[in-house]
Amino acid sequence: MVLAKYYYLYARVDRYASEIDMQWWRKKIQRRGECCPPGCGGRPTAMEQRPVDVVFMKPPTLDVEPGAMAAVLSSRLWEILAPYFEEAYVGPCLLSGPDGSVSPIEGFVTIQVPVRHQVCFRHDGPPGYGGYEICEGCGAVRTRGGKPNDVLVMDDLRSRPAAMTMARGFVVDADLKARIGALPRSRIGYDVISVVDDPRDGRPKSLDDWPELARWRRSSNP
Repeated sequence: MVLAKYYYLYARVDRYASEIDMQWWRKKIQRRGECCPPGCGGRPTAMEQRPVDVVFMKPPTLDVEPGAMAAVLSSRLWEILAPYFEEAYVGPCLLSGPDGSVSPIEGFVTIQVPVRHQVCFRHDGPPGYGGYEICEGCGAVRTRGGKPNDVLVMDDLRSRPAAMTMARGFVVDADLKARIGALPRSRIGYDVISVVDDPRDGRPKSLDDWPELARWRRSSNP
């Protein structure tokens, strides 16, 4: 049974004007322990309580931007979302100069939230439908196939009006959606996500009870 509706934020554009500095990104990938394996691109558990500096060749221009290792949002959007995050690490966006120097980009920030506070999209069955991929670096869980039937679990949300997903996107409730929609010149779109009590994927409702996640969930929860 659907208990509520949340909204996934995305930028309503065909192509982003921003461009991440690929030289910086390659260096991050090559440094052992700084970046999760391909397919995730997040931060390993040992590093997830540190802010991330994301370097761009072309600066971001939208409220929701693609990032690397962290989410990238406009400062005005983060001001709306920030009060609803119990643990988040905010870093700068930087612009790469032709001489190799970097300078701060005003109006944009990077957001890193530990995986244990992120929410997981779940398949809404039947059991065996689609599948899941688990990052070996941070324990983030991502659905494989199955959209648009992915759902969120009410217990996972813990009544939070906003949360980061394990793909470093953001979901919000209807009240926050209305506040975000009032931002001038915003190009934010919304995918409607159903919130259920127990997904029909044949898996334990809580990620804490997934055997393959034990080394991350049990070590990170008091």
